[in-house]
Amino acid sequence: MYLDRLEIAGFKSFAQKVSFTFNRGITAVVGPNGSGKSNLADAIRWVLGEQSMKSLRGKKSEDVIFSGSEKSARLGFAEVALTLNNEDGQAPIDYSELTVSRKVYRSGEGEYLLNRQASRLTDITMLLARLHLGSRTYSVIGQGMVDAILALSPFERKDFFDEAAGVKPYELKREEALRKLEASGENLKLALVQLTELTPRVRYLTRQVRRLERRDEIVRELRALLEGHYGAEWKKLQEEIARLQGRGQEQRRAKEGLQEEVGRLQQEMSALTRESAHAASFDQLQKEYQKSLQEKTHLKEEEVNIKMRVAVRSREHLKTAVPLSIVREAHMKLARLREEYTLLVKRLQGARHEEDVNAITQKLVQLIERFQTVEAVFDPYLRIEADNDIQASLNEVEKKVETVDARLAALQGELEKLAATEKQEREKIWQVQQKLQHEQQKLNDAVAVENATRVEAARFETRRDDIAREAQEEFEKYGGAADLDALAAKSQGGADPAEIHRLKHHLEQIGGIDPEVEKEYQEISARHTFLETHVEDLKKAIGDLEIVIAELDTTIAVQFTASFKQIDEGFQRFFKTLFGGGRSRLVLVKEVREKEIEGDDVEEEGGEAAQTRSEEIDDPVKKFLDKHKRKDHIGVEIHATPPGKRLSSVNALSGGERALTSIALIASIIANNPAPFVVLDEVDAALDEANSLRFSAILEELSGKTQFVVITHNRATMEKADILYGVTMGEDGISKVLSLKLEDAVKHGNR
Repeated sequence: MYLDRLEIAGFKSFAQKVSFTFNRGITAVVGPNGSGKSNLADAIRWVLGEQSMKSLRGKKSEDVIFSGSEKSARLGFAEVALTLNNEDGQAPIDYSELTVSRKVYRSGEGEYLLNRQASRLTDITMLLARLHLGSRTYSVIGQGMVDAILALSPFERKDFFDEAAGVKPYELKREEALRKLEASGENLKLALVQLTELTPRVRYLTRQVRRLERRDEIVRELRALLEGHYGAEWKKLQEEIARLQGRGQEQRRAKEGLQEEVGRLQQEMSALTRESAHAASFDQLQKEYQKSLQEKTHLKEEEVNIKMRVAVRSREHLKTAVPLSIVREAHMKLARLREEYTLLVKRLQGARHEEDVNAITQKLVQLIERFQTVEAVFDPYLRIEADNDIQASLNEVEKKVETVDARLAALQGELEKLAATEKQEREKIWQVQQKLQHEQQKLNDAVAVENATRVEAARFETRRDDIAREAQEEFEKYGGAADLDALAAKSQGGADPAEIHRLKHHLEQIGGIDPEVEKEYQEISARHTFLETHVEDLKKAIGDLEIVIAELDTTIAVQFTASFKQIDEGFQRFFKTLFGGGRSRLVLVKEVREKEIEGDDVEEEGGEAAQTRSEEIDDPVKKFLDKHKRKDHIGVEIHATPPGKRLSSVNALSGGERALTSIALIASIIANNPAPFVVLDEVDAALDEANSLRFSAILEELSGKTQFVVITHNRATMEKADILYGVTMGEDGISKVLSLKLEDAVKHGNR
């Protein structure tokens, strides 16, 4: 793998988009001071994820964006894209070409792209670490960094050697694992606190749910008993109502039969009373008889009057004078008889009943007989020699009387005959009337019985309605409405009221339970179960992380020890090459340093109980973290003694000696663990010509292991380059790039 190309747009002095293409060997970038050539190294460091603006020679993120000049306007964004070629497949990635891009806007917003896909800085950093690349690695080394390696404390220098030893990816993984372990520990503490808080509530809700379940069980038992009870009651009432309805139908049919019979008898009675011909004839004959009787009475009265007139008129002619007292007595009796007659006639005219008519008629007959008696008594005195006219009138009256008597006798015979017939008809009417009364009584009795049955049925129906309402009220309390007809159909008998009462009493003892408690229990229980599972998962994750960290510690220790030994050997070799002798070595030093763990004293909310509960897992995690964060702090000391000197500390070296020592160290690191490419920014600036030749020789030797991009003013270094880029800057303040392959330049010079 090697650096294939670099594209810069809007970054610092590279306002216009420029593209650098690189070969596997050495590429030299040259140009006068202030031309912006070192901005190329800054661009590479920036695209590799550098976050320190100080390292990029700026103060804030927008300082990397072209700020403009008198002739050029400032830009709104800066973008750098670095492309790595992995066609040989040497790098442990799945890409044949990998492009890392970074873009920033003046608003402060920025983005990272990996093969033109948005990505996180963390993911890019981890990927580059696998390739021995990074913003803080030896892949980009500036002039200040050369001296800084020597100026660092042994313990600060250790990070540089981790990168050099190739354990940086493991260190990153270890740090990530430690962060995850610490986060898992905090999550575990939080989960345990929540679990501790939930446990009493779960226990309470469990008891409530058990009570609710017991209540539901009792409700089911009670409902079954109520179904049996009300089913039996409903069945009994329905059967009784059906029986009464059946009896009522029978009674209605009997009543209807009696009503028909009574109606028939009433019609028969009406027919007998209304349509009897004998009754009409009897009435007619009776009227004729009464009329004839009245006529006879008038005739008798007329006869008496005639005789009285004859007697009065002929008194003086009587041979024997009639005593006045006898005449007066006759007149008085006749007057009384006339008054009685008049009264009887009026009574007869006002009579309405047959019995009254018969009685009055009988009295009239008796009165006529009395007339005849008076006439017979006084007839000897009244018999006179009458005038022919008067006698003729008298004879005529007597004949009429005889005629009337004959008619009365005939009428009397017919009346007696009709009376016998009427008696038979009256007897029949009486019999029908008696039967009618009997049937009417039976009908009345039937109506009374039917009404009683209807009342009894209504009472049972009312009871049935009450039972239905009562049952539904009960069922609504214990599970919802029920079909009483269905319950009655499957009823096998009633239920024990005492058992029903006992179960109801038991429910009262249990008391009311909020039905939402089960829902809350399900939610809280699910949360509790989740937390228990979460705690177990966290414990397992913590255990796994501890294993991973321990394994990484072992891997780091083994690899670092082996690499450090090789780097030390290489350092000694390159030191002697550069100094022409002398002694040098790298020495590991250890120091136990307490590294405070942030947040140790921060207590989670929940009180002492929660804290006590969390200590079950907090102590082991804390101890593990303390053990791995409070580890032996390792540093690297550099011992260098140039030829002919007794110096040991690098602080006593001259500037040139420090530069050569740093170059020897960097060369050893590159030789031991080469990165895909190395950028050297004027690291040879302090070297004289002889040392420059030695440096260029080492550079040429190492170019077989890695690719170099060297920003330099040194001619010896330029001569080793395969491609030469020149960077210049015009009055517009914009860096411009020229390129030249030295192979082509040599050919052109030979011509």
